[in-house]
Amino acid sequence: MTTAAGTDRRTLLRTGVAGLAALAAGAVLTPSAQAADGDRELPMSPLTLWLRGAPAFVRDGLLFTDLIGDQRPEQWVLTAQPQHGPDTFTIELASRTGAGLVVPEDEGEPVGVRPLIVLPTYPPRFPPNELFRITPVDPGSRAYLVTSALTDGPPRHLARARVEDMSLRPKPVFARTGEAEPVEIRFA
Repeated sequence: MTTAAGTDRRTLLRTGVAGLAALAAGAVLTPSAQAADGDRELPMSPLTLWLRGAPAFVRDGLLFTDLIGDQRPEQWVLTAQPQHGPDTFTIELASRTGAGLVVPEDEGEPVGVRPLIVLPTYPPRFPPNELFRITPVDPGSRAYLVTSALTDGPPRHLARARVEDMSLRPKPVFARTGEAEPVEIRFA
């Protein structure tokens, strides 16, 4: 798919979440979103995920949010996976160790961070619990719905628990059904 400015959709998805938001909103994107030499792939900028105003970080292979600022926010990279459908991404650690977000089978378990399984095909295929659909809540903000690509039931969105204790301890992040909770995506 090519926009009115002639920019290829895959290139726009690699330019960052801003390009994704503009594309999803149907905006006409300018040639400045294009790569300098035409076909060169642009790397996705590292970003951080924030839930209810708290940055996400990894502890013991699970995703948590830090309420008091003791932890350094984890940096992530969104990688477009168009072979799995529109607006579908893997969310990988920016360190490029091959680890990324993995939705557990049980909704009551926190989201895991572990090595992603890549099936040996071209283009590469990923299990649905490693894929996410990212859609803007409001094109003018940094708020997005991050939904698991699992199709075995109602949609599961990244969110903190509905009811949490009042302590300032780190809070786990779940992929839960029900009312969606926006995730703020900030460039690192």
